[in-house]
Amino acid sequence: MKTSDPTRTCIRQHLRLARSESQKQSGFISVELGLALLVVAVLSVAAVTMYSNNLRQTSITQNITEIQNIASSAKAAYGLSNQYGSVTTAVAVRSHIIPAHLRDGTAATATNSFGSAITVVPANGTGTNDLLTLTWGNVPANQCTEIVSGVSPSMRRITVASTVVKVLDSALNIATSTSACETNTSDGVVSIAFDIGRS
Repeated sequence: MKTSDPTRTCIRQHLRLARSESQKQSGFISVELGLALLVVAVLSVAAVTMYSNNLRQTSITQNITEIQNIASSAKAAYGLSNQYGSVTTAVAVRSHIIPAHLRDGTAATATNSFGSAITVVPANGTGTNDLLTLTWGNVPANQCTEIVSGVSPSMRRITVASTVVKVLDSALNIATSTSACETNTSDGVVSIAFDIGRS
């Protein structure tokens, strides 16, 4: 009859215990790894959302600045001397009313950051040719309201698609503006006409 070797028995017990501990640790590592991946996924989604919001806000700010600069330059160059009647897009581009970085190379045309042609034409307000209409197209619906609100104080009248959201020399109608920005678009973009007045 064989007698069990106490040393071997002890070694076997230690090996069994070590295997059991290893399996427990492996289970914990899997759970910890899963939690870490979940945290990384949540942080990635948050980062992408924040990045998208930052891009949107940067675009809004940039377009407001460009539109206001064009309006200010137009008033200074042609409004004070009652010369709006002779201003065309080509004149606005060549006289640098429209900033050089928006000009299409050396052509007498310009394009906004949304890829739409910028146009400037004389318009009538309370008199003949006492306004310039600046058309800003392809404005994303989710930026329209903020852009309109941002430039409203500088404009005499604003039209989103075919809806007048700021009646001549009146306050901007926020409800009408918001509705027009969302409902006058079939492809997610809208055209806005800004009427610049004399100073």
